Amino acid sequence: RIVKVAKDYTSLARKDAESELMKELPTDITSDKDALEKVYSAQEKVDPRMGAAEWMEGDWSYVLLDSPMPNAFVTSILPRKIFLTSAMLDQYIDSDDELAIVLGHECSHLILGHNRKQGMLQAILSTIEVV
Repeated sequence: RIVKVAKDYTSLARKDAESELMKELPTDITSDKDALEKVYSAQEKVDPRMGAAEWMEGDWSYVLLDSPMPNAFVTSILPRKIFLTSAMLDQYIDSDDELAIVLGHECSHLILGHNRKQGMLQAILSTIEVV
């Protein structure tokens, strides 16, 4: 359910962002599909609402890592997977509600574009650190 809520949110947020953008563009751009796509592509780099829906689309899975380090994360290297360590579950999560908060928090990193801002090397190092 967490991922579905995030998908619904990002879809609506993209529509809002597109609507706001369309109001600012001249008609010669809005009537030209190729020009509009270029504007959308450029806008995705500055407005996380424009690209977040793409990050959320598709089937998601949850990966439990056996690790003594409490952590949860998402990474652009392995899209649509939420990683959670056994230590995080054992030490900090006592209910379904607490698990939902952690999973929602991880989805928010994708929605807000944090992973796109993170360098590829940093993402690899973070993944290796936990594994």
